[in-house]
Amino acid sequence: MRLSAFILANMEPILRDWEDFARSLGDITSSMDAAALRDHAELILQAVAADMETAQSPAQQKAKSLGKAPARPAHLPESAATSHGGVRAAEGFSLAQMVSEYRALRASVLRRWAEVQSTPDTDSYRELMRFNEAIDEALADSIQTYSHAVDQMVVSKGRHRMEMLGTVSAGLGHDMANVLMPMRVCLETLTDKRLPPESVPVVDALRRAVAHLGGLADGLRALSMDPENAASPDSTALHGWWVSAISPFTWALPKGVRLHAGSLDSDAAKALPPVRIPAHVLMQAVFNLVLNAGQAIGKREAASPRHAGRADADEPIGNIWITADLEPASPSYGGPRAVRLTVRDDGPGMDESTAARCTEAFFTTKTRSLGTGLGLYLVRTAVERHGGRLLVESKIGEGTSFTLLLPTTAAVQRPG
Repeated sequence: MRLSAFILANMEPILRDWEDFARSLGDITSSMDAAALRDHAELILQAVAADMETAQSPAQQKAKSLGKAPARPAHLPESAATSHGGVRAAEGFSLAQMVSEYRALRASVLRRWAEVQSTPDTDSYRELMRFNEAIDEALADSIQTYSHAVDQMVVSKGRHRMEMLGTVSAGLGHDMANVLMPMRVCLETLTDKRLPPESVPVVDALRRAVAHLGGLADGLRALSMDPENAASPDSTALHGWWVSAISPFTWALPKGVRLHAGSLDSDAAKALPPVRIPAHVLMQAVFNLVLNAGQAIGKREAASPRHAGRADADEPIGNIWITADLEPASPSYGGPRAVRLTVRDDGPGMDESTAARCTEAFFTTKTRSLGTGLGLYLVRTAVERHGGRLLVESKIGEGTSFTLLLPTTAAVQRPG
């Protein structure tokens, strides 16, 4: 009996084998009924039998054996195997579980056929070859659709999470602004009073911190907007920005981490043209980078204290450098030059794969209680929204550099 005819004549026993195997896959199939377990199995077997009965030249057979079967015409509906891959992905099957269904199907058909076969002949071997080719083609179709469906689900999930993030950001930014308003009033009231000299720097520092938080609130509200409309035309002079921004940076670093930012307080920094990014957005971006660098150094120190028992308690456990200079002329920024602002550390560094993914949304190497995987993503998107770029360089044991390439808004000034 020809194998193709055997498949059609013994469809129900083969389908029962498929169903029994699917039910053995564990929790994923525990609540599925017979129709869901069998899914497209009958249609797949019918297609396999029809394929085996289709005339095939030696050249076509060779191409098919090498996985070079003709593509399905676009006007035809998708095959049952193609549909099966998408359905199994939606049902939560792993790729290994779906592939194992085909392995079990192949074994069931061949075992049952062997039970009724007499001595195999040349035609039987040809039948086996055609059967295996047809099953492999069906499996390839299922895998392709399964992979596409999983990719789409990942994209959809990420989009949903970002939509939720936008909603939360808008609400949080609004609430922060409401809380900061009375704080500003209180600080202004304190400023009008005659404070002890030692209290004046504290109040000034608090005023700068509140101003920074106000900028963050604006940034959170902007995050919920359409990126095409969220960019602000504001510009920032790096030297003046750094004079007002330095306090939060020094407060946020772990003990023993030294911050070196002399180049931002130099004549060269004064001569840099303004960059096309609002001060609060720049603050948010650079603060994130410095905070990440400090945490990485602190984590390394906690895991392997290099300075345990050191005589000098003030000896640094790590360093962070912030530098700024001019990037060579680049037409991509719409101006004569771009400013290159770099945050570099001598921390533990990242391997190549981590460095390549570190600015993706929700990617983090921290425990979930410590990191959301959004910090570097927000830095990158904020910089890109204002026409810049974020570059990453890192090496295990040597440290990491994040460079913001920021477009300028004015011609270069030369020191007088």
